[in-house]
Formats: sequence, structure tokens, C-alpha cells
Amino acid sequence: MNDEESGVRLNRLKQNEGPALRVLPSVVNDLLKEAEQIFKERGDFTDEILLALHSLFGKPFEKALELLESSCVVYVRCGQGRYVVQVTGSSGTPYTLFPHVNFCSCPAYRYQVISTQKFLTCKHILAARLAEIMQKGRDLSLSVEELTRILCAAVKFDSDGADHDPWSTHLV
Repeated sequence: MNDEESGVRLNRLKQNEGPALRVLPSVVNDLLKEAEQIFKERGDFTDEILLALHSLFGKPFEKALELLESSCVVYVRCGQGRYVVQVTGSSGTPYTLFPHVNFCSCPAYRYQVISTQKFLTCKHILAARLAEIMQKGRDLSLSVEELTRILCAAVKFDSDGADHDPWSTHLV
């Protein structure tokens, strides 16, 4: 199935709204949990799970795998178990994400996920989730104040699209 067919099928689901649309997040989470279980058992993904992930996510899944190859995921941690994930996109821009939250400030998320609803998520969110499943990514420990500064800069970045993150070049 190509991206256009995936988008058409997703749009049909969304037009029908009702129960089908409400179940979609559950399907996504179940598939990612299944992928995680398979990876834990085998140390790799099966062809079947890769095909299922590609069928559900389409092009963003392919792009997420490319991002993983470039080691672009950083877990920014502070004491008390708090952390965010930074994924550096292909343009070099770091996107700050909350674990297991389907939101990214990237232009693709705004257009292809929110506006046109062509895809379920973006490559940055998928890369972060796959990195977690595969236990890939670098850890960076910061103080609570430094993490707060990163979060504030991410909010400012999201509100006007300009990079105000003083840490971005040092983190990723």
C-alpha cells in the first residue's frame, strides 16, 4: 500500500468518525506494544511487524527509521525520573517531545497530521518511540533548571516557529 492509499483509507475512517476513529489510537498503541514485545524476545523486529508498522504509519515510518540510523534521539533527564526526548530532524532542528504523547512542533506534524490528516503522526515521534523500544539513543543528565529552560524554549519555538533553544546545539 502506498502513501496515497494509506491517506485515503485514513480519511475514510475519519469521515465516518464514530467508533472506528476512536479505536485508532488503541490500534496504534497495541501495534507498538506488540513490536516492543517482539523486539524484547528476538532482539529485532520480524518482517511481519515491520510491514504492519509501515501499513499503519506509511512514509513517516520510513523516515523514522532513517532518523534512527543517524543516532538523532537524546533522552534529556533530570532527577526524580523526569525526562523529555529530543529528536533532531533531517534539517538539523531538534524537536522536544514528551514520551508517549502524539504531538510534535514540526511543520510536517502541523500539516500532515493536524491539517490534512494524511498521517497518524510524524517521523520524530515514531523515531522517539522506536528508539525507546530498541533502547537506542543517548542519555543526557541535566538539572531541573536546565530541563525547565529547554521546555520553555520548546514552547517558545512552537509558538512562533523560530529556534530560541540555547541548548539545542549542545544537546544533540
